[in-house]
Amino acid sequence: MRPIVEAYAQYRGSKKAFCEEQGLAAHTLDYWRRKFSSSKEEPSGFIALEVDLGSSGSTIELHYPNGVRAIVPLEVPVEVLESLITLAG
Repeated sequence: MRPIVEAYAQYRGSKKAFCEEQGLAAHTLDYWRRKFSSSKEEPSGFIALEVDLGSSGSTIELHYPNGVRAIVPLEVPVEVLESLITLAG
């Protein structure tokens, strides 16, 4: 079931459509998603921060675990940057 759960994480359609394509009930998919997510290690509260000093850009890029990428100006207020980083946790 792990490959199916991983495929669903990348799927861009509805849960109903995905389950129909896979030939399983939505509650079965939900069960296995919960089972696999609860077996992961608990997060430590820290996230990785990579700094690329080689680029001379004037933006900061935040890459979230779910694939979302936020690009903000280098002059962004610290409070805004803190709130964006908090979203990752």
